[in-house]
Amino acid sequence: IDAASSIATTNDVPSRSEQPKLKDQTKALDSTIVTRSRRRKSPEVVNSKTEEPVPSCEEPVKPDILRHHKEIESHITLLDQHSKEQRENLQQHQRLLREVEEEKERNLRRVRDSEISYSADKERFLERIRVLEVDLRDKDQALTQQSVNLSLANEELEKERASVSRLQNEIEKGREANSVLPVLDSNLRRLQSELQDTQAVRNMLEQQLSEKEVNFRALQANLGEEQQERQRLEEELLQSRRTCTELERGLENERLLSQSNQQAAQTKEETIREQMRQLEQERELKLGLEERVRGLQTEVDEERIRRVTTERELLEERKILQQNRENLERERETYGQRIRESERTLVDSERRLGELQSVVADEALAEYGRLEPRDWIIQRDEVIMSKIPFRVGVWGKEYQGKFRGCQVAVKRFDNRFLTPRLRRLFEQEISIASRYRHPNLLQFMGATNDHGDDLLVTELLDTNLRKVLGQRSLHHEEIVCLALDVATALNYLHLNKPFPIIHGDINFSNVYLWRRDDRWRAKLSYCGAANFIQLQFMMSCRGVDVYSFGLLLCGMFIGDSPNRQRVQEKIGLVTNDVLRELVMRCVMIAPDARPTMNDVITVLKQEAETLRLLTLRGRTGSLF
Repeated sequence: IDAASSIATTNDVPSRSEQPKLKDQTKALDSTIVTRSRRRKSPEVVNSKTEEPVPSCEEPVKPDILRHHKEIESHITLLDQHSKEQRENLQQHQRLLREVEEEKERNLRRVRDSEISYSADKERFLERIRVLEVDLRDKDQALTQQSVNLSLANEELEKERASVSRLQNEIEKGREANSVLPVLDSNLRRLQSELQDTQAVRNMLEQQLSEKEVNFRALQANLGEEQQERQRLEEELLQSRRTCTELERGLENERLLSQSNQQAAQTKEETIREQMRQLEQERELKLGLEERVRGLQTEVDEERIRRVTTERELLEERKILQQNRENLERERETYGQRIRESERTLVDSERRLGELQSVVADEALAEYGRLEPRDWIIQRDEVIMSKIPFRVGVWGKEYQGKFRGCQVAVKRFDNRFLTPRLRRLFEQEISIASRYRHPNLLQFMGATNDHGDDLLVTELLDTNLRKVLGQRSLHHEEIVCLALDVATALNYLHLNKPFPIIHGDINFSNVYLWRRDDRWRAKLSYCGAANFIQLQFMMSCRGVDVYSFGLLLCGMFIGDSPNRQRVQEKIGLVTNDVLRELVMRCVMIAPDARPTMNDVITVLKQEAETLRLLTLRGRTGSLF
């Protein structure tokens, strides 16, 4: 077996060492074929781009194919030789495997015969031991019974001897007593007859005793022989047990040897199966190489035909491409001229639309100015301002001041830098602020209308949202409360009749805060960007304020105004699911898809109610 395994190992080494080489050669052949095919295809691409005539490459292709044929034939020859060697090795391994199987069968037969003989001897010895033990028990019982009978006979004999000695004593006494001689004679005769009977019984008992002693000695002799036989049988039993143990050990050794032989045979079988698998793989590889050679030959022929056809098609396509290119150039010039004309028309239309919207707004503002009394005008000397402004903007500066004994905020517009557009925004803000009142809108108190710098007086609140966010982050309840205040103010402006008002500049700086009990409340400030709109532009313009409100709500969560280019990324930082969905709806791209401020108020009120219930439950739980 060791010699067979060494032969299988030495024969298996070349096949394993040659197989990677064969695979490497196959991969090299595939890469060479692909490279050749790419080289054959590359001149066509270059020539199609440069529009030069395609050179023929039929001459260099033929030597390459012949060389590949020779290499593949040499590989196939090597594979045939290797297959023959593998087949011989396989036959030799099969012969060795048959010899190992025969040797294993012989060992198994010997082991089975040994087991059968051992079991038969063991049964025979056990049966003989059982018979001897039964005989020995019977003889022990008989010997015990005879010992009991002998002891009883000895007791009766002792009693008879005692009675004889007693009679002799009586006889002696009778001789001494002559007076009672007749009686004694009669008694003597009676006693003599009894003595004779007793003597006869004694003789009989003595004879029985002697017989019993003879039997006892015979039994003792038999007992000794039985004990010797028993010792001999016990020695034979021990010897049989030792033999049985040795047979068991031999049987175990035979089993171990059989297992090792089976393992060696399995190893040989696995080696043979592996070699068969390798041989089958090599056969498949050989068939694949032959098929590939045939396929390559077919591809070469097809490539030649395709190349000639492609050359013709390329020439035709170049002609068509040149014609299409000329047509495209002419069409491009035509469309470019049309686009430039359309752009000029669009710019003119947008300019006219802007002018019309401005005219409409001015007309609406003038109409409201004519209808509304100008009771908002105050005297300049009624306003006392501080020297240092607390806010500076493009329109001017904002100061703290007093008006008729009240703390107020005063916006001062510098007339030197007040352009017609800023003047129009100022008048527009005054017109809107003086006409509308709401708890969540910053209260307008009046404005000057003389030749000096224009002053606009409003109520003075504690701070604004930008300053608070610069100091700390807001709680969830604060965000909902402030957002609801701002949404209520915007909804009031959007519902104005006949023309809704669009704020147009919702940010942290225009949301002013004031303390109510232990929480901040919000008021929305007017600004010059607010404007009246026509009904046909109502939805799209309202959507501007809704979009800005969504950015404001998102900024209250993240603590800063979100960048419009990264709105979706910032919305993901909103922790509340309901408000995050509301922000996403507010910043939809299509204005018509955004909710109205009334819808926003509904969502915020539901969220505020949810927070209130959670707070009540928390307080109730803490009480219990």
